Amino acid sequence: MIFDIDGVENLIGYSFKNKMLLRQCFTHASYANEHGENDNELLEFFGDSIIEFIVTEYLFKNEHGDEGKLTKKRAELVSKDPLLRSVKKLGLHEFVLLGRGQEKAFNLDEKLFSSIYEAVVAGIYMDGGLSPAKKFVERTIVADFIKNQS
Repeated sequence: MIFDIDGVENLIGYSFKNKMLLRQCFTHASYANEHGENDNELLEFFGDSIIEFIVTEYLFKNEHGDEGKLTKKRAELVSKDPLLRSVKKLGLHEFVLLGRGQEKAFNLDEKLFSSIYEAVVAGIYMDGGLSPAKKFVERTIVADFIKNQS
């Protein structure tokens, strides 16, 4: 399957040095199993922690309140729904590589689409470091959080 690297890079606002890493960010296990590729599951795992770190740093520097209040805000920001909204808003769900069986059964609200966000953050971090990963998270879920507080 042809994967539109330029299209994805334009949407996320980051150009990967390692284009195969970008493709891996969008490769679901069902597709990987059918085509002998690496899936995005470990990237999702790593991305979850990176997102939590970036959001925690943002809240620490910019929000007021006790630990409990900030913990609640962080949980809201890094939950499935804001990640899924960002994936949909950017149109990243259009690029997910799914296996044949998964393609027939998928639902846009499934966790696999919010997991793409986590994988992309990890991919950006692995490819370019913390600074571009932070810019992506701040431009997407943090910006939406700020807008919704107004």
